[in-house]
Amino acid sequence: MSGFAIKQNGRPMNTSAIKLSKVSKRYGKRRVLHDVSFEVHQSELCALVGANGAGKSTLIKIVLGICEPSSGSVELFGGKSKRELSLMRTRVGYVPDSSGAYQSLSAVENLQIRCAEWGLDEKREIPRVLSLVGLDADEKKSVSSFSLGMKRRLDIATALLGDTDLLIFDEPANGLDPLGIESIWTLIGRLNREQGKTMLISSHDLDELASVATSCVFIHDGELLKKESMDVIRDEAPSLKEYYRRLMKAVSL
Repeated sequence: MSGFAIKQNGRPMNTSAIKLSKVSKRYGKRRVLHDVSFEVHQSELCALVGANGAGKSTLIKIVLGICEPSSGSVELFGGKSKRELSLMRTRVGYVPDSSGAYQSLSAVENLQIRCAEWGLDEKREIPRVLSLVGLDADEKKSVSSFSLGMKRRLDIATALLGDTDLLIFDEPANGLDPLGIESIWTLIGRLNREQGKTMLISSHDLDELASVATSCVFIHDGELLKKESMDVIRDEAPSLKEYYRRLMKAVSL
C-alpha cells in the first residue's frame, strides 16, 4: 500500500483532493481522453469546461471510479492504491444532471434510504444536510410535489450525507428556470465558501460558473488545453465565455 500521512481524524494530510496523471481512456479504437494531467486542491471550486463530446463525462466517471482509465493514474486526497481510492471515494458526493430521488417518498424518506445503505446515523445526518440546502421546512413533503429546484437541492443534500469533502456536479442547473438557476448556483457557492467543500463542476453555463469558480480546467477533443485560475482569466478577458472563445480560436489556428 502506498503511504500517506494521516491526521488524528484519519484523513490524509494532503492538500490535493484530485490528482490526475497522464490519464487516457480508449473504447476500442476510439480515443476519449489522452494524457490528461491536472490537480484540484482542497477547498478549490474547479470548473470543467469543454464542448459536448470533449471527454468531460468520461473524466468524471474515472474520478468517481465508475470506469477505469486505459492508462495513467488517479489520486484522491493522496490515496493511490485501489484500497485507498475505495476509502477516499467515501468522501466524494456526486450530483448527476437529473434527479435520482424516489418521487413518491418524502425528502426525509429518501435520505433515510441512503443513510441505511451507507451505514450513516440518520438522526445526525438528515437534519444537518436538509438545513444546509434549505429544505428543512419541506422534509415531510412528497418529492413529487417539489419544484425542479427543490429536487436539485435534495440531490445535493444526498451528496452531502456523510459530511463528504468533495462534490462533483454534472450540469447542476439543468432544466431549471432563471430563479432556480440563480438559487442553485448561490447554494453551490455558499457550500464552497462557508463549508469548505471542494468541487469539480461540469457545466455549459459559463456566466454562472464564473460567479463561483476559483479555477477552470479546459478540455478539448479529449485533451487538456490548460488549467487556469479565475483571477488570471478575469485579468485576461472580460468574461469566462470570452476567454474560452479566444482559447478555442487559438486551438483552431
